[in-house]
Amino acid sequence: MDNLQTWIYIALGLVYFISRLRKKPEEQAPRQGRPADDQGGGNGPKPLTFEELLKEITEAKEPYATPAPQRPVQEFVDYDDEVEEEKEPARPDYDYRKQETYKTFEENKFAAFNRLSYEDTMKLEDTNVSFGKFKAFEEENKPSLASEIMQEFSDPERVKRAFIMGEIFNRKYA
Repeated sequence: MDNLQTWIYIALGLVYFISRLRKKPEEQAPRQGRPADDQGGGNGPKPLTFEELLKEITEAKEPYATPAPQRPVQEFVDYDDEVEEEKEPARPDYDYRKQETYKTFEENKFAAFNRLSYEDTMKLEDTNVSFGKFKAFEEENKPSLASEIMQEFSDPERVKRAFIMGEIFNRKYA
């Protein structure tokens, strides 16, 4: 199959090559035969060939190479040269143990270590376990509105009065 395709491509190439050779002498012959027309003030520009048109189109499509603006190169500045070497502390032989705050800290640390813990010192008799300290903050239980209404309806005489009062207060024509 590949061999057949190769022969087809070769045949097409030969046909194309032969057709190009035949067209070249035909194009050259008319040009030689009309030299007076070309020089004698032709009315329009001479027609462009396909190759010339293709060349113009491809040149127009190529982007113009605009040089990118060059940014100024920043100079590297080494600031480490300007920095002086750090001097060693003024008093390397200073002893913090001579300070009064250090002494106080050490004394309190020693005292806390030797002191008994809270669990060891607590006695149950010293603990106040009296109840009722929060009674002042408790709310009184007021009867709800629904329970008051149920008490009113328990007596039939009160229900009659409630109905009459309801009609008086909710008049249709007022």
